Amino acid sequence: MRNKFATIALALLAIGCTTANASTAGEEEYIAATEIHKTLDSEITNLENNYPGPKAPATLEAVEKLKEYYALLQTSAQKGFPPAMYMTAQIQGSQTSSMYNNKKEICNLLSQAAEANLLAAKHANYYFCSRNGIPFSLDTEEASALIKPLEDALSLSDPYKNFYPLPTIKLPFCRINDTSPTPDIENTNPFTLLTMARKPPLSYEEYLADIHFLLYFKHHEQNQALAEQHKEKSRELGCPGLSFFEPKNT
Repeated sequence: MRNKFATIALALLAIGCTTANASTAGEEEYIAATEIHKTLDSEITNLENNYPGPKAPATLEAVEKLKEYYALLQTSAQKGFPPAMYMTAQIQGSQTSSMYNNKKEICNLLSQAAEANLLAAKHANYYFCSRNGIPFSLDTEEASALIKPLEDALSLSDPYKNFYPLPTIKLPFCRINDTSPTPDIENTNPFTLLTMARKPPLSYEEYLADIHFLLYFKHHEQNQALAEQHKEKSRELGCPGLSFFEPKNT
């Protein structure tokens, strides 16, 4: 009998270890994609500044890496891994060639990732999929309904915190001071277009800061005390855009 219980205990222990070590569906492909992107990002910047032509070895190598990166990301997204679904939507949503034609697909991916409590997806849902992206009208009834998922997200835990920073789909209000250089259209190359579409990668805390910034605008007329609480929280979390709306010292 003792041997029987020992066998059962070992079996349960083995099941527990297997469960603990098993990765979420699509996670391995996503991690592999991000590893490729780490080296690819600097290569794209170099090729933007010193484009050797479409048939140069450096160009062909970068193109192959891009294909591999997108393929892994797509596989991960198809398996339902929320950060991959978000990044697939982010890539399409930040490029003018696809953001309007594929909006339904983009918003569907964002909604699925948001349902899994990925904060970046909830943030993008508001900025990209809602009709109300203007902070100065957040006190309207429609805007309140749209921003509620972001407000609720402040009290929820994001199970994918380890996968931040994640780039935004549109320039967030906390980065309102950011300026993009005007490209030289006559001397652009394919890699220039890729860098033009880049959006700032935000940490989990920076996403929270931007949400508090939005909530500051939502409440600043009706509940000034609450608005100031959100403003200070946004400042604590590192929102540089606050300075744009504060009096300048003369």
